Amino acid sequence: MSIKTLLINLKKELSNIFNIKPKLTNNYKGLNERCIYSLLFTIHYLEQHSYTLTHICLHDFEVSDQVLYLTKDDHIVELLDDHYIYESSDTAKERLDFLPNNITYKNHKYVLYRSVGLFMFYLVTKKIRTHIQDSELDALYYTKPYFFIKNALDVEPCLIYL
Repeated sequence: MSIKTLLINLKKELSNIFNIKPKLTNNYKGLNERCIYSLLFTIHYLEQHSYTLTHICLHDFEVSDQVLYLTKDDHIVELLDDHYIYESSDTAKERLDFLPNNITYKNHKYVLYRSVGLFMFYLVTKKIRTHIQDSELDALYYTKPYFFIKNALDVEPCLIYL
């Protein structure tokens, strides 16, 4: 399956699951943590098809009713044995990227999960980070975003948002 077909099918699946007819926009200012559900679905969908994202870049997405639609393939890469290759780009400074400070050329898919944790931190605090100190999470202590971020930034990250 081509990446273009993958994105088309993903959009259909998201629209069906979230029961919306998307009116896509690039306005990210109203995003909140509810959009994480669609992002988690997207990551899972890509992994099922042996792909992943190198990291979260908001400019790869459009939003409708807090549902994130992956519309660009700029950061989609093949997932081989739970690893992917990341090739740095100079344009990253111009976009809203959530690059973990430990990203390298060859990465385990966990690095993407850390990127998702950084993205959640941004959604809640509107601060962009490459690494988060525990003290920065104190204001969120014992909330759903707190536990999600802690799990996403763990030694062996996981993406659980209940």
